[in-house]
Amino acid sequence: MTILDIPSNPITRSFQNGFFLSFDGRDRIILGGNNRGKPETRAYSVKPGQRVMIERLTLKVMTPPRSDLDRVAWEHGLYKSRKLSGFPAMREKVLSKTFFDPRWKVMRPTAKIKQGEKCALAICQVPGLDRGEIMWWYAEPDCDPAQLLKLLDK
Repeated sequence: MTILDIPSNPITRSFQNGFFLSFDGRDRIILGGNNRGKPETRAYSVKPGQRVMIERLTLKVMTPPRSDLDRVAWEHGLYKSRKLSGFPAMREKVLSKTFFDPRWKVMRPTAKIKQGEKCALAICQVPGLDRGEIMWWYAEPDCDPAQLLKLLDK
């Protein structure tokens, strides 16, 4: 799965899984590659500035959320699929996912939690993976978007 902001200029990009993308800079995007052993291409209508999710040869236009807090999170790549219901759920998930640290020969949590007043982020700590990437996030409904921004900027 790839998230892409459609630029205003033409682009061509290839992905590791053998798929390619071509955008004409106006309104047409073409995806191509081998779909289960058969070469295939598909065309979609998009506009510059839209955010799309690409998975294999399917493209879905993403719409930003209406609430200010969720919009701030969405603009920083924190999507609803990785939002947890509360801090206890985040703590449980972080403690349940571990990796083996060969240097110290111990099991360590996969993520580290950065906590604000009413929000929290779980950040990947596994060397060799996307270290520093936000794995899960949580924010209370009355959390101020500025608090989430402050936590993201740390």
